[in-house]
Amino acid sequence: MSRAHDEPPEGARLDALIFDLDGLIVDTESVVHSVWLSVFERHGCSFTVVEWSHAVGGDGQFRPLDALRERSHVPVEAGARLMDSIEKQIEARLDGIAPLPGVASWMHDALRLGVRIGVASNSPREWVEARLNQVGLRDLVEAISCRDESPNAKPAPDIYLTACSRLDVSPHRSVAVEDSRTGVAAAKAAGLRCIAVPNHLTRHHDLSAADLIVNSLASVGFADTMMKIGSKC
Repeated sequence: MSRAHDEPPEGARLDALIFDLDGLIVDTESVVHSVWLSVFERHGCSFTVVEWSHAVGGDGQFRPLDALRERSHVPVEAGARLMDSIEKQIEARLDGIAPLPGVASWMHDALRLGVRIGVASNSPREWVEARLNQVGLRDLVEAISCRDESPNAKPAPDIYLTACSRLDVSPHRSVAVEDSRTGVAAAKAAGLRCIAVPNHLTRHHDLSAADLIVNSLASVGFADTMMKIGSKC
């Protein structure tokens, strides 16, 4: 899929609001980080928050399993067996997780104003569907686009272009909400405007390409924020 190069007209009607999932709708990233950190500690080694921040968003600069094998002071069990154990720990810790502050309010406000809701994620569909159902937001999301359904993951624009296609909206009349550098890059490459909401694991990311950076969706109103970036609800 190719990028549309034209800039959206100022004050363009907003047709769709498209969210990233991990670290934006639900704080899965902290859970995954915590589980991996405990695994490293059991093997007598560690990694830094800055290193882990490169794993967030899927840019591939830090690969936990490869790093564990390189740094471990004790034998590392077979990859498939270890990953199965890690996945079970993650699922257990995600039990009872809630959406991040402001997310549900933004979705409800957008729908009330006739704006369609999508999710564009570098995670596989099975994971995305499970998390949305878990936090009670699946019924609010009209279209989902995931890495296992697109030729290229973020920071390529494909996942966002697919989300816009499934919502039958123009990228130039859509706004993305992201937490990572790769996510912001993907949204902008696809022609969407983008609001960045960094979390404690992505505060090291350069999010300057976003149209607006906010600390939390709970701290700003949906309609007012859209006006700030030149979109009309």
